[in-house]
Amino acid sequence: MAWREIPGQRPRASLLWLALYVVVAIGFAWGYWLRGEIIGRSSLDSLTQLKAETPFQYRILVPVLARGIQWLYPFPLDKVYFALTIAWTFILLLAFARYLEIFVPRTTAVPCALFIMLPLVFNYILLNTLYYPWDMASIVFFIWGLTLLLEDQITAPTGPQAP
Repeated sequence: MAWREIPGQRPRASLLWLALYVVVAIGFAWGYWLRGEIIGRSSLDSLTQLKAETPFQYRILVPVLARGIQWLYPFPLDKVYFALTIAWTFILLLAFARYLEIFVPRTTAVPCALFIMLPLVFNYILLNTLYYPWDMASIVFFIWGLTLLLEDQITAPTGPQAP
């Protein structure tokens, strides 16, 4: 894959930003993982087997991903969920940078995407005491939805039309 050169930036600046995103994602996931109790009364195993308590058993994307990864590579389940949290946080940074490109130039959007980590650290590490494996994934899908709406690639649903 060829990296696009951004006017005004050095050619390898994109790789440096990606590396910084990885470091920030690892740091955030580490803090979130250490701070939180794993999904309250349920366990990662019951979540992965889709047998967790009622609201949690219906959230299947991340648990199915974890089950697939564990089937391919038999790592301990907590390590799989930790890696997924890192991956979703990294994707969140990329998605937010893309979202910001709607409003500001890429040279501004890429560094400013890191500012999304401030409310995430406040909400998920400082205030929160529970770890939910799907938190970062849900934020990623929300940002992707906003991006698609603002780029007119999808339309917002409307209510029933009046006769």
